[in-house]
Amino acid sequence: MITIREISNKDIPQLVNMRLRMLEETTDEELPEGLDKQIRRFVRKHMEDGTCRGVVAEKKGKVVADAVIYLFETMPDEINIAGRTAMLYNVYTLPEYRGQGIMAKMLPEVIRLAREAGAKELKMTAAQKAIPLYERMGFHVNDDAMKMVL
Repeated sequence: MITIREISNKDIPQLVNMRLRMLEETTDEELPEGLDKQIRRFVRKHMEDGTCRGVVAEKKGKVVADAVIYLFETMPDEINIAGRTAMLYNVYTLPEYRGQGIMAKMLPEVIRLAREAGAKELKMTAAQKAIPLYERMGFHVNDDAMKMVL
C-alpha cells in the first residue's frame, strides 16, 4: 500500500537522491561536482523558511516518489494580484513504481499545499509523456514560455 505524506527534514537525503536520479535520467549533460550539496543546502534552507513544501509516496517505509514546490513572489498582474507563485519541482517516481497512479494521488496534495501557502499560480515544466496527467489535474500548456541560460 502506498502512503502519501508531507515532507519533513528527515526526507532531505531522499529528496536529494531523487533529484539527482531525475536529472541523470533527463539530461545528457554530466552533473557537476558538488550538485548534491547545493541541492541539500537549497532544500534545507527553503524548508526552514517555509518556501519549500512537498509530498512523498512511501511503500513499506521506502520513499518511492516525490513532488516538491518552491514558493516565491513575482510581479503582481491581473491574474495574480498578490504575486505569490509556486513552482513544481522534482516530480519523480522510481522506475519500478511508475505506471501505478502514484503521481495522480500526489499531485492533488501538492496543489493543496500551494493553495494553503497563498499561491495563485502553480508553474512547472514537464516531460512530454507526463503532460496528459498534468492536464487532467488542471494544468495548461503555455506555448509562450521562454528561457535563456545565463
